[in-house]
Amino acid sequence: MSALNCDRVRQTMLSGATLLDVRTADEFNSGALPDAKNIPLAILPLLAHEHLDKNKPVLIYCRAGGRAIIAEK
Repeated sequence: MSALNCDRVRQTMLSGATLLDVRTADEFNSGALPDAKNIPLAILPLLAHEHLDKNKPVLIYCRAGGRAIIAEK
């Protein structure tokens, strides 16, 4: 996992990447990045195959980075 700056995120999104927010639904509803898809970490293993395209890059984020690191695995 690597940290990306805003320009790199923007470039990756323009190439068709999915922006994945792995915070809880309440956290997501209180504010999220534009175009982000919310799949909370707790249910990610159950829903990832239905909601994420294996052929596209996925940018994962959460509040501080811990859940994103777990989600990447």
